[in-house]
Amino acid sequence: MIQATGIRKSYGSLEVLKGIDLHIAKKEIVSIVGASGAGKSTLLHIIGTLDKADRGQLFIDGTEVSITNYGKSWVGEWGPDFWGNILSSFIKGIQEENILSSFIKGVLEGMKEHKSDNPKFQKRCEDCIELNDTQLAAFRNKKIGFVFQFHHLLPEFTAIENICIPAYIAGIGKKEATEKAMKLLEYLNLTDRKDHKPSQLSGGEQQRIAVARALINEPAVVLADEPSGNLDSKSAQELHKLFFRLRDEMGQTFVIVTHNPELAAMSDRTIAIKDGVIS
Repeated sequence: MIQATGIRKSYGSLEVLKGIDLHIAKKEIVSIVGASGAGKSTLLHIIGTLDKADRGQLFIDGTEVSITNYGKSWVGEWGPDFWGNILSSFIKGIQEENILSSFIKGVLEGMKEHKSDNPKFQKRCEDCIELNDTQLAAFRNKKIGFVFQFHHLLPEFTAIENICIPAYIAGIGKKEATEKAMKLLEYLNLTDRKDHKPSQLSGGEQQRIAVARALINEPAVVLADEPSGNLDSKSAQELHKLFFRLRDEMGQTFVIVTHNPELAAMSDRTIAIKDGVIS
């Protein structure tokens, strides 16, 4: 489901992630733990494509969304045939004392060859296609659900309207989106709260609405950043049980950053990060 290799991230001179390798299987609940500043949330944001790694590869549900895909330059990605054309033209340019024009010619020839119908280049051309911001946002909306410590529900909309928002963004019609939202509300025992605005809901209810919003597009994985950090102990326990029920009954995958030892202990696996590496 998730495969991360060599993930590195720095902010200025501060290296936060120092080479993270991570594999998370479908239907697995994994907790990421560690001290504040260890890099837990940074890693979660990179997995969620909310932030970009400086180096490394990331695959989600079989699709590469790493820096080498959506943040790369084409330089170095087109292989020896492309660079061979440039090099030969460059050498010829030296011999003819027309270095700049020959280099440009080599680039153009390399691009022409790279974009040709030659089968050996077709796969490489596909690999070189970059996801622009719009495509990446669409992938994120469809494949990844988010649950944060603070629910981030829009105060002017009702519970069911908040749940429907990702579906609308994905191009799902109002009727279908509403039907899907109602099924989730029924599953979460919140149908009687569907027309309430966030200010009329308890903290636990707000967070369950946020979970429903994360699930409406049937994502490949749900990423949760301290999901119970703002809840009382009873609501936190109910939320934890909900995650496992969703895994068991819906086959949902969860990656959870948490300081809650109870939730971490319940998980299928716990990953500890210390000083930017998995300890």
